[in-house]
Amino acid sequence: MHAPPPAKPASRQRTVVRAFTLIELLVSIAVIGILLGLLAPALRAVRRGAGVAQCRARLASIGVMVETFASEHAGALPTFDYPLDLQGVADPVLAPEWGAGGGGWLVLPISEIWFWAYQLRGYAAEDPDEQLLRAVEQLSCPVVYDEWLAALPPAERDGAVGDPMTSPQASYVRSVALFTAPGAWMDADDPPDVNAVHARRRTSDVAHPANKGALVEAAAHHERARTKLEAAQSERFNVLAADGHVERRRADASTPPIGFVGATTGFEDPPIARDRWRATGMRYISTLRGTAGRDW
Repeated sequence: MHAPPPAKPASRQRTVVRAFTLIELLVSIAVIGILLGLLAPALRAVRRGAGVAQCRARLASIGVMVETFASEHAGALPTFDYPLDLQGVADPVLAPEWGAGGGGWLVLPISEIWFWAYQLRGYAAEDPDEQLLRAVEQLSCPVVYDEWLAALPPAERDGAVGDPMTSPQASYVRSVALFTAPGAWMDADDPPDVNAVHARRRTSDVAHPANKGALVEAAAHHERARTKLEAAQSERFNVLAADGHVERRRADASTPPIGFVGATTGFEDPPIARDRWRATGMRYISTLRGTAGRDW
């Protein structure tokens, strides 16, 4: 018998490990950086869009609160009841309590531009004195509220809110026409003194509720540049109309405003001059003919 041929030795397999070179690593990092740079504007746009939607939903919710308030007060819009002097003119001196254990504030009718939320706190929280932070949240732009809360010291998150004119509720400002007598707005050559002609208005007083702004963003919080309403041109703002619907409108798409005059509390920092709006007025805030006119 012939012996079988000897088996051939198994060939050794060579394992080759390929690693990134430094150049390849740097190229990969550069490509990732470029992709992130391309995605960042889109992500910011998506974030702004989400903020717009949240803000519109919040304004619509506030509109429901205003409607509920009016239905429970014979159609009257939420406005401070200022005492009258001997001539029957509203006395601007009032010291309401702001918050649980808060101090008194000197309030003037002009301040209702910012203080509009005061009488709605009971509709925003079951117990606004104990849940003041909750009430502030429900009466503020969500984006502004989140930024404000993040900057608020933890010790101040127990419901103690400072100056309501600088709290997030002031992210929305109220139409001056909704708390002044209608005759004050008929003559554009004579800016009305809103402290002297302060008057409670009713829903039935608004001639064009679908074209009359009730609340409007004080600044373009959801635009690239957060320009203030009174200085804006083409920036867009969320506007709550007097009929309860919400629109996103350009600042310069409103009826030209007329001037008005109003003293302020003196607590503002920096102080607000009495004649600040005498010449320019504010878009969506001061329109000729007041509640009888149109804002757009």
